Amino acid sequence: MHPSLTQIKDYRRSGEPQEIAEHLDSCERCQSVLEGLENLDSIASGMDLNPEELVSQSRKQVRTKIEGSKTRRFYTFIRYAASIVIIAGISWIFLNRTGEDVGLLEQEITSVYKAPPVLRNSTIEIWSNFSTLYQNSNFEEAFQLLESLDRKTGQLEFYKGLCKIYQPNPDYELAISFLSDSSVSRSRYAQQATYVTALCYLKMEDLENAKRILSQIQLTPTHYKIKESAELLETLP
Repeated sequence: MHPSLTQIKDYRRSGEPQEIAEHLDSCERCQSVLEGLENLDSIASGMDLNPEELVSQSRKQVRTKIEGSKTRRFYTFIRYAASIVIIAGISWIFLNRTGEDVGLLEQEITSVYKAPPVLRNSTIEIWSNFSTLYQNSNFEEAFQLLESLDRKTGQLEFYKGLCKIYQPNPDYELAISFLSDSSVSRSRYAQQATYVTALCYLKMEDLENAKRILSQIQLTPTHYKIKESAELLETLP
């Protein structure tokens, strides 16, 4: 059974109980929750607010907007709609990066994907060490740390692929092998891996496979990179 959000928050503060630590080490779903909390911490820090104040401020704005609503159903609709807007805004900040005087392909392939969350007081020190190395752009050493783990998950394979892309001498072919692993396609990194794989094919000048994947993305209206994929397709012969 997955721990509740309250239990995860308590664990982040105290590192207890050990049962939750052991569960988080192997659960991608719970690590995803932790990553969201880490992102929230970053945003709150930039706004000089703690996470509770950020949530409180968001709720206050929602309540202000729904004053005078005629029914409770309408109130609920507005509240969730506002929540979606907030989440979408946060996602845009972390998933979209802009650059000047740089081609779209080069901009996207060199914009380092956000680092995984550091699992505080985790029993797996390797993952925390990896996160630090990754954030400091020590991608070759970070890759070796992941290789030393005796298990395979979508998250691990995804970040192995990224390390191969961002290292000083990129190995796009090997990166594709990690990003295309079945464990990645079943994980929450599936869309990211698909798009990055297309970028790798473009860097390898394999236009046929690149266009195939970019076209597949166009068939997924909810894909987070559908706009960029369309722009890249327009530039290909």
